[in-house]
Amino acid sequence: DYTKRYSNEESHRLATITDALGMLYASKEEFEEAKKYYSSAYSIYEKVSRNDQITSDCVFRLSKVLEVLKSELTLDFYKESLRVQRVNVEKDDERVAEILFCLGRVCLTSGLHRDAVKCFEEALTLRKQLRKDSVDVADTYHHLGMAHDKLKEREKALIFFKE
Repeated sequence: DYTKRYSNEESHRLATITDALGMLYASKEEFEEAKKYYSSAYSIYEKVSRNDQITSDCVFRLSKVLEVLKSELTLDFYKESLRVQRVNVEKDDERVAEILFCLGRVCLTSGLHRDAVKCFEEALTLRKQLRKDSVDVADTYHHLGMAHDKLKEREKALIFFKE
């Protein structure tokens, strides 16, 4: 195991390089390769800097790739990204809103409609505070409408679709 043989600084450097390789493969839409590199980087970050911002960023990128690959692990990795992000910020920020939105999207496609509503509502609150009127706010309203529609709450769905 690399982290046992080398210093935290050297391990961190390796994680940074493998994380960058994951970004490269993701940008080329080679998601299986990206997953390998992100997973490797996350494994190292988790051992040497589990609660650091860079770990949240890496696991977020890994989550995005897992979502594209339709992995059952996607939800767990987004949750971990959210946990680490919240450890690193005094109050919720745009990244927290983005992670919550992604969590909601995964919950929605997984049939966890109530959980999706909770995530979208929290993301919407943050996005409205941080960005007022934006495409992200509109997108969150739309997804809230879809979640309520899946719950057969047509009146609520219509309200969010109109927003």
